[in-house]
Amino acid sequence: KLESISTAHNDLQNLTAANEIGTLFLDTKLRIRMFTPPIGDLFNVTEMDAGRSITDFTHRLRYDGLEDDARRVLRDLVPLETEVQGQDGRCFMMRLRPYRTLEDRIDGVVVTFVDITSRLRIEQQLLESQSRYHTLFNSIDEGFAVFEMILSETGEPVDYRFIEVNEAFSRQTGLENAVGRS
Repeated sequence: KLESISTAHNDLQNLTAANEIGTLFLDTKLRIRMFTPPIGDLFNVTEMDAGRSITDFTHRLRYDGLEDDARRVLRDLVPLETEVQGQDGRCFMMRLRPYRTLEDRIDGVVVTFVDITSRLRIEQQLLESQSRYHTLFNSIDEGFAVFEMILSETGEPVDYRFIEVNEAFSRQTGLENAVGRS
């Protein structure tokens, strides 16, 4: 039995050390139970701070609602998810969930921080690229349309559906509101 507990403890230690998700385990009074190493990048806490209230510590987030959100999750038992920004410009998906024991008793809150900075940067680049594409697509003088082939059940082409048309296409063909039509 001790070997099983030791293995489970080792597994938990390795899990918390191996992932890059900042995880903060708080009890019902918002005192720190434990946390993963990435939390140290966001909160001024050390291993010696277990048992102290999270409200005693400063953090490096442009966000002051953690205490209220944690209390709301404890009260309503409804998980909460929001994007928060770090003072260094990084962005995080913050999730708060009730901490449930094996007996399904609520015994605190689990707060996770996933760095989504790269994803948001890529999304912004994609939006900018789409904007440039649409500007170019609609500025050319030649009529241009993108079609989707509609196939029968046997795989034979039976029709085409307009996916996208530029302004010149509409002007030159006289076909208005073509997108989505076959």
